[in-house]
Amino acid sequence: DNRLRTGSGLCQMYSQKQCSVMISRWESKNSKAFERVVYSRPDFKWLAPHLPLSMLHPDGIWIMDGEDKGGGINDRHWVMPREVMDDMLTSWDRLIDGSAAYWVSASRTVFLSTEAWFQMLLVARSLWQRVRRIPVAAFLLCDNPHDRR
Repeated sequence: DNRLRTGSGLCQMYSQKQCSVMISRWESKNSKAFERVVYSRPDFKWLAPHLPLSMLHPDGIWIMDGEDKGGGINDRHWVMPREVMDDMLTSWDRLIDGSAAYWVSASRTVFLSTEAWFQMLLVARSLWQRVRRIPVAAFLLCDNPHDRR
């Protein structure tokens, strides 16, 4: 598929790690902890306001419905309880410590998309049962299929 961008998943995982670090530093500096964390791609065009957090049960990991590509789960927008942030936004650490290689080899996956990786992560960390869906209210603003070299 010529639309695949080699390495884009790694960039996504590294960026999520940086978000995790920034959130943790803010919390430490301010002696406060967030109740929830929202991860969203910056290249989204929102068609409607986000559902109020009060409508989303605080224990759920809320993921946009649809766009579950590559045999996995939508990786574009999540609302999660703060206590799962360290699992959800630190895939980069799993790459560095080798646990990602273990999970992938145990799964016998031929092609690993970021969507498949995040589904694998949810299962491996016993978080799958907390997944809930929210309606799609946004789309990617720009998805250029041309070679970016």
